[in-house]
Amino acid sequence: MRQKTSLFNKGIFVQDLRSVGWIGIVYFLLLVAVGPLQTLLKIEEYRKTVLEPQYYMQSRVINFFELDSAHVLLTFTVPVVLSIFLFRYLHTKMAANYIHSLPMKRSTLFHQRMLTGSLLLLLPLVIDTFIMFGIGQGYDLGTAYSFKSLSLWFVTLLLFNLFVFAGSTFVAMFTGMSLLQGALTYIMFILPIGIFTIILQYEDLFLFGFSSELVQSGYSSKIFPIERMANITDGPLSLLEWCIYILVTVFFYNVALLIYRHRKTEAATQAIVVRPLRPVFKYGVTTCFMLVGGVYFWSNQDDIKWLIVGLIIGSLIGYIIGSMILEKTWRIFSKWKGYIGFAIAAFIIMFTLNLDVFGYENHVPKSNEIKRVYISSEYVDIETLLANDNEFNRYIEESIKNGEFNSEAEARRYYKREFFKNKNDINNVIKLHKSIINDKEKLQSLHKSRDNMVIFVYELKDGSHVMRQYSLPNHKYDNVYKPIVESDEYKENLYPVLSLKENEVQQIILTNGIGFMEKQEVISDSNGVKELFNLMKQDARAQTYGDIIRGKGMLINVEFITGKDRMRTDQIPLTFTKTIKWLKEHHLYDKVVPKADEFDYVVVKKYNINGSHEEIASTEEITDKNKINQLIKLSSDKGLEYSIDFVSKNGHSNYEVNVQYEDLPNDIKKQLN
Repeated sequence: MRQKTSLFNKGIFVQDLRSVGWIGIVYFLLLVAVGPLQTLLKIEEYRKTVLEPQYYMQSRVINFFELDSAHVLLTFTVPVVLSIFLFRYLHTKMAANYIHSLPMKRSTLFHQRMLTGSLLLLLPLVIDTFIMFGIGQGYDLGTAYSFKSLSLWFVTLLLFNLFVFAGSTFVAMFTGMSLLQGALTYIMFILPIGIFTIILQYEDLFLFGFSSELVQSGYSSKIFPIERMANITDGPLSLLEWCIYILVTVFFYNVALLIYRHRKTEAATQAIVVRPLRPVFKYGVTTCFMLVGGVYFWSNQDDIKWLIVGLIIGSLIGYIIGSMILEKTWRIFSKWKGYIGFAIAAFIIMFTLNLDVFGYENHVPKSNEIKRVYISSEYVDIETLLANDNEFNRYIEESIKNGEFNSEAEARRYYKREFFKNKNDINNVIKLHKSIINDKEKLQSLHKSRDNMVIFVYELKDGSHVMRQYSLPNHKYDNVYKPIVESDEYKENLYPVLSLKENEVQQIILTNGIGFMEKQEVISDSNGVKELFNLMKQDARAQTYGDIIRGKGMLINVEFITGKDRMRTDQIPLTFTKTIKWLKEHHLYDKVVPKADEFDYVVVKKYNINGSHEEIASTEEITDKNKINQLIKLSSDKGLEYSIDFVSKNGHSNYEVNVQYEDLPNDIKKQLN
């Protein structure tokens, strides 16, 4: 005789397929629409842009059949909808009473529903993967559509699908309302990103030297599931990430099962089923609205008074909404005592942040703790910067194989991992950092500007990192910054010519620094290469602090063609006096550097560097040849606020270069102010 409480109930399974099977069918059709169909529509484009010799063998589905926004949207939508429909009976009293009256253990019922949901997510992915494999083989689309590559794509999508499905089911056990299950699921996945971002914004306000942008660029893309999936093309999941996602999925599953076993049937229609979590929900909503309100008012008024107003208004709205959801009525105004307690706690926390009780602002690592230090006036890829040497080398090799760079030198120059390792240089950096901290009271009032900022990244011997960012007034720290800039390490990082050996260079290609690529000269005779190379080295070593910081007269670009790498790029500024003299003596200078009569007109522009980088002022069209020749020599590789637009005489293009305000003629300064 058959047991009444078998581990699998065919009737329940068939009923589940009838009620939610359509979700699996819709999911399959959507996968086909964003996958195989898009591939068929773009085969010719794919052949032209991807199937080239330098790409073919290294092509990976993680690059070319991307987990784009459509896949991210499906992965964080379909499993949630599926979970809501599968466990909808928990949120309806009649359905809950009926299902739980059947001769089945709750654990058996839970396992069967989870299995059904998993199959409805698995089967569409399996079929879609085989269709993609068939298309790839039929049209010979390369290794990106090989079984190995598609298997990686398949298991990655499946992992995220099961992760989201288990997470949504986990949430379902805490609430008695299907609508709230969906809302709380997205709150669980998305809210941490928002809270993380907003908290970083507040740290920007309270902590001198803190940079929310540096922290976000270095860590957020790996911390949060939605961002990690959206950025999966940056690299497949590591073994550690696989383990974390699997363990969290198992955690969601087992905790959901535990709560389901003890969940009361009459809890249906209640907002939060577990009573101890009700205050967590209410004050969590209040905190979120408070932080959002504060940032909103602060971003619009940029005044600490409006920040406080925003915090108060946001917290009041959040407290009212959270209370009304829990009580299921608008009559909640008698519960004001809870808000008073929350307001006191929030004030204490905000006040504590402002006190810097952990000594963040004054912390500078000791010299004997530092392995190396990075200092820059430009933003860099922090994630790449913080990678260890082995990870960075693998990343460089992969970037070259995928055709992103022509050489190792080009890739390393792009990512700018230019650390100071010399003890004396490290001490000079520490001295500069301490000088900035000593002027904290004066510098805190400055708006953060990319045009006058400095970034410190210390890598300590214990493997940890210390990052700081400051906005500085012009020239205030020149005397402290000078020994750093004039050090050998700084110049070797700045000028690639100093890292090359004479016998490595086979050719030197000179091109115009403003953008006229047709103005090009190639030096291939060994004597000319040797002379120019050695003169550039001498000039690079002789550069002073003022020469380097102004970065003026960047008129000539240089490409060193070597035996090891395809090229290494450098520049020849006007301050390379010996080099410029040699170029003029060999009649190369005038062949590369443009003249005023090659331009129709020139316009100098000013940009907003504290916001959207929109143009906020510009001069009239400058046609005077003497003025144009003067402006040509002012082109700089420093500064973001001012630029010069050179409009070529043949009218086919514009060329834009940076320029520093202090170098501009007075009449142009007046037009921009």
